[in-house]
Amino acid sequence: MNQLVMSPDLYNRLIEYGSQELPYESCGLLCGNGNKVSSIFHLGNEIKSTHRFYISPSTLESSLAQIGKRDETVLAIYHTHPTSSPTPSREDVKSHVDPEIKMVIISFKKEPPEVSCFQIYEHGYISFPLDIKTL
Repeated sequence: MNQLVMSPDLYNRLIEYGSQELPYESCGLLCGNGNKVSSIFHLGNEIKSTHRFYISPSTLESSLAQIGKRDETVLAIYHTHPTSSPTPSREDVKSHVDPEIKMVIISFKKEPPEVSCFQIYEHGYISFPLDIKTL
C-alpha cells in the first residue's frame, strides 16, 4: 500500500466530527480494505482532554468486532490536535500499537483544518500519502 485513499464525503465527515468535538481531541478508526477507506468509526475521547485521547479496551473491542463483521480492517487510527500542528507527538508515537496501521492527524490550529497521515515506527514516523478522491 503506497497511499491511503479516502472519498471527499468521508473526509468531510472526519473534519465535521472533529470540529464538533472541539475544544477536545477526538479520535476513531478509519476502516476498509487494501488502501481504500470505506468507513469511519468515531470513538469518543473518554478523558475529554485538549491534548490527549483515550479509548477504553471494551470500546475498542466492541468496535473491532463490528469492523470484522463488515469484512473490513483498520487502516488508520485518527485523532485531532485542536491547537497544534498535524504531526505526531512523542506520546502519539509511544502509544501507537501497530506499525501496519497508519496514523491520521487533523489539526484545527489553522483554517481550513490540516490533515496529515503517517507511518509510525517504534521510535519515530514518516509522512504517508493521503489521497482524497472519489472511489
